[in-house]
Parts: sequence; C-alpha cells; structure tokens
Amino acid sequence: ATIEDGGCCYFAGCTNPTSINYDSLACFDDGSCIAAILGCLDSSSLNYNALANVDIFNGGAENIDIGSGSFFYNNQHLIFDSNEECIILSSDIYAENSTSITFELRDNNGFILDDTTHFVLAGKQNVSLNFNVPAGLDLQLGVSASNSGLYRNSTGANYPYSIGDMINITGSSASQPGYYYFYYNIQVEAKCDNIATSTIFLNNTKKEVVKIVDIFGRESKQVNQLLFYIYSDGTVEKRINIK
Repeated sequence: ATIEDGGCCYFAGCTNPTSINYDSLACFDDGSCIAAILGCLDSSSLNYNALANVDIFNGGAENIDIGSGSFFYNNQHLIFDSNEECIILSSDIYAENSTSITFELRDNNGFILDDTTHFVLAGKQNVSLNFNVPAGLDLQLGVSASNSGLYRNSTGANYPYSIGDMINITGSSASQPGYYYFYYNIQVEAKCDNIATSTIFLNNTKKEVVKIVDIFGRESKQVNQLLFYIYSDGTVEKRINIK
C-alpha cells in the first residue's frame, strides 16, 4: 500500500466473544482464545469440576444486531439443552412499550418449571430471572402471553449457542431457520452441591439411598468409577463398584 487509509490493525488478541479472554479492542485474532467451561469451582463440593474455569458466564445471541427483526406479539420460544443443574440469572431484553411480562422456563412438554414477572420499560434492559434449571433436553425459554411486544430476530441466528458448555441453545419454536426469540446475552451460573463428606454416622435410624451421583453431581449407576451414595439421613458414602 502507498496510501494510509486508517485500516491498520494494531491490537492482537482473542476476538471470539464466547471466550473467557475475549478482547473487544483486538482486531486480529492471535490464537490465544480460551473456551469457557462452566462448572462448580468449589473443590469441597460433590460436583466440583476440575476442568471448569468460570462459574458464571454469558451467552446466547449477544444482541439484536445479529440480523433483521422486529417487535413481536405472538407466542414463541427458544429451545435448549442443559447438561447439569444450573441457574439462569438474567437476560437482556428489548421491549417496544412499557408493560408487565411473565418470563417462563418450561420443560420439553411446555410445563412451567419456573417463572418471574417484571414490569419492563420501552427499550433495552437487563431482567433478573433466577431460573433453577434442571438437567434435560429441549427445555424452553418463553413468555406467558402473546402480547409481550419483545424484540426477536427473524434472520441471523446461528445455532447452536453454547454457554460455557453447560447450556446449549439449539433452536427456536419457529418453523423457519434464522429466528431468535427475546432472550439475549443470557447469564448462567453453575450450582455447587455442598454435601461433601464421606463420613458415615452409625445410628439406629433406618436410612435409604435417595440419590447416586458421580464426581460431577450427575446421577449415575456406572461401574468402575467413583460414585457418591447420598442417604435419607444426610450422610454420604463413597463407593467404587467393580465389575
């Protein structure tokens, strides 16, 4: 080049916004990006994840600039998988008018698992959700009524959206690709199971096994691996069933 056009790049770094070391000032990706792995960071918890590097992370479509769209007055939702129990703390939403909206977490059959109602103002804002999310497939994020007037994209959605490898947004309820509904910049928190003792207290009370989990807190009955037997009296036993 013989003429300076102002297009020079001076800052190298991670340019992937889904990485934990994303640098918004970087204009050249130097290969340093570190993928976010959501998980329990408390080493005293049963579901401690030694591979995790964050316990709170944001994901999904970052904002409405992914494509074209409009404010929407009908009933649609996002569809996602959850690899383990976690909490959806909050989300950005864009409202056309000031109104009261009930936000819902549903199972794969549309049954409401958790909900919260907010009076929202016109424009962009962050709403607190605090949804307790179970492990499961094809869960739904939606709203309770068809008159919300929330913004949704009709083009530009690029599924799947992974949030720290814990939640995976796989699509929407729309019959066409490219649609993304209501919930932007979703913040997710890992949960820690704080039952962390292998001591067995002997007493005369009959106890029963209520749950068997692996080191990640997932229910399991696999052989040849460390398992935690959780009893009705609150005690926990470590076992390895060898076959």
